[in-house]
Amino acid sequence: MTQTGMPNSGDRDGRPNGGSGDLSEIIRAYAAEELSLGQAANRANVSRFRMREILHENGVELRLGPGSMEELKRELEVARNAGEE
Repeated sequence: MTQTGMPNSGDRDGRPNGGSGDLSEIIRAYAAEELSLGQAANRANVSRFRMREILHENGVELRLGPGSMEELKRELEVARNAGEE
């Protein structure tokens, strides 16, 4: 654990190890909407499912789905075009 009580990348018990950053910094970046769930998981070297658990354990609310109407429109357009390939 770090001095703030947040796990770091060296913790055992299923915690991430070998990622490209301190876990507390990854959690902070996700909470600040600087990283997506997938990006945070990749940097922490864990699955997205484990990253969701880590965020929940640290009191961070998950951002699921589009964050704005514009983002929703982009996602719909991508989905519509996916069948045309």
